[in-house]
Amino acid sequence: MKQLLTRLLFLFFLPIMNYSGSQVSISLTTSVTASTLTSYSTYAISVTQFTSTMMSKVFNGNLALPGWTAAGCGFTAFQFEANPGDQLTVSFRSDIPIDFYLMTLYQFQRVPVPTAFCNYYNALPIFPAMKYMSQQTSYSTSWTPVSSGQYYIVLFNLQNALATVSFSAGVTSVLAAASTIYATRASTVTVQSTRTSSVIEPQVHSSQTASLTITPQIMMLLSSALLAVIVAIMMMKRKRQTKLEKARLYEELLVTSLMPT
Repeated sequence: MKQLLTRLLFLFFLPIMNYSGSQVSISLTTSVTASTLTSYSTYAISVTQFTSTMMSKVFNGNLALPGWTAAGCGFTAFQFEANPGDQLTVSFRSDIPIDFYLMTLYQFQRVPVPTAFCNYYNALPIFPAMKYMSQQTSYSTSWTPVSSGQYYIVLFNLQNALATVSFSAGVTSVLAAASTIYATRASTVTVQSTRTSSVIEPQVHSSQTASLTITPQIMMLLSSALLAVIVAIMMMKRKRQTKLEKARLYEELLVTSLMPT
């Protein structure tokens, strides 16, 4: 009886035991993406050299230059800056003769007091200078320095009368410059990037015995079969108990009949 019950239970649960259930599958996907990068560089393709001039005014106008007095000689000075390649242009007109000097800063700092040399206006230049012109009512000149520095124009009136002077001076500078023409060039580079992604998918695997679909009808039949087995087991158990009860009663009657009265 126990073997029969075991077989029936085995047949009932066999489809479920053979069902393997769901599993997880991991798949890898690799994708390659191409990106285009563009860079730009600028470079010079031509250079043009050119020069320009700039005029720096020293003085342009009229001035009154006092003459010789007991206090000394009348003079005036004009300071300017100059570099190699520059050009100084000077011109003046005066109603009475005057003296003209062009000096360096070092020479100008050593000009004697006017009172000391006013009586020597007919002599040679009273002090050294790069340019000197004596006793002129009109004069013009140009000059180019050989070194950068500070320079002076000095006008002296060694006469006894006031001098009215129309004076003009300026420095022309030559400036060198360059003009560059640039162009832009583009460089293109293709870069590939690789990316790997994983995809997790559930998959169902079953054996051949589990390939049949367990329908509600089959489940009802299996349940009925199981219930029938259980009822049969209970009836067999009850029949056995009844048989045992009859055997016990028979033994009791037999014992009673054999006892002496």
